[in-house]
Amino acid sequence: MDRPEPGAVALRERLLPGQPFHNFVVLLGWAGRVPWPLWVVLWLALASATAALFHRWGVAAAILGGATLADGLLLWALPRLRRSYGPVAGPLLLFSVGRHLLSLPLALAPAPVDLWLLAGLQGLLGWLSLWGHLVAPFRLRVERVTLPILRGEGAGPVRIVFLSDLHLERWTAREDRALALITALEPDLVLFGGDVLNLSYVDDAWAQRDAVAFLSALREKWPLEAVLGNPSVEDRTVVPRLWQQVGHTPLDGVARHRVRGVELAVFGLPTTSDVDRDAQRLAHRVAETSLPPEATRLLLYHRPDLAGRTRGLDVYLCGHTHGGQVRVPGLGALVTASAVERRLAAGTHRVGDTWMHTGRGLGLEGLGAPRQEAEGDHQPGL
Repeated sequence: MDRPEPGAVALRERLLPGQPFHNFVVLLGWAGRVPWPLWVVLWLALASATAALFHRWGVAAAILGGATLADGLLLWALPRLRRSYGPVAGPLLLFSVGRHLLSLPLALAPAPVDLWLLAGLQGLLGWLSLWGHLVAPFRLRVERVTLPILRGEGAGPVRIVFLSDLHLERWTAREDRALALITALEPDLVLFGGDVLNLSYVDDAWAQRDAVAFLSALREKWPLEAVLGNPSVEDRTVVPRLWQQVGHTPLDGVARHRVRGVELAVFGLPTTSDVDRDAQRLAHRVAETSLPPEATRLLLYHRPDLAGRTRGLDVYLCGHTHGGQVRVPGLGALVTASAVERRLAAGTHRVGDTWMHTGRGLGLEGLGAPRQEAEGDHQPGL
């Protein structure tokens, strides 16, 4: 019998060993608990220390202060613009510290060039913040992949839409756009890879209602299979109940579909805290499942951590990494919240005898994590 998973509340409110990204956003989330007067005092101390390095302290402090004020106003305005509903304090702290650290080398420039460089840098960072908050998260991209996996004379082609990591806070233009894109693709089957709710909104009744509405729209229009994602997000006391309202049960087994003369066997496995145990369960399930030789075997599992452990499967669909929770242009993913090599953090790869596709997800993480995309050519996608 499987060991019960701890609730999402317990996981998302504490630091977890071996999960640096999770711990980072938890610490940022804790910033929201700091009283605002203390937070202002801390920022003034930081701003004073940085501005003191420039030849005109008052001007430098005004530039830095104006930039932080603009960040705060943007974060405050996002829910009112129906763009994002995340916290203010954690991301604002991260932005402020980042602005100051990036400004430090500019103090080495001669006067008055140092102040012009400081103003230019803060303006550029402000523009990137506007793009990342107001534009990039809503520029959904369809990534089309054709795989030679069908067997049998006259089989297919079959069109499958895979999406993951919705991380819904509220129904916004992003959800409308996602459904419109899926409709335009006319899929034969829709597969959802887990993490339907935002980390900060797992217990939020409004977010839950919107999640049920989105998942219901998927189920009503297309054949659907789904799995439960990360235990820290997919609270096993919350998310299965939402699926019950949808009238659908996430996979923990094998679902068989006959589409366009093709026998599709979708192996679905809920993600637990023990990836090795999940790999063993998968191996047993594949070995014990009797399928005709012409059947195409797909795995739906939230994390990419089963890479190289999918013998007997034609396709492995996963998400979780968001294409890299932290990306640097030209370098790619720096943080993937996964043990697999970085190249597998996004896109389609051949791993052993299996085609593996890691989706970048549609949503953004939650807790204290900023609501931003790090790289323009990697928008959230289907």
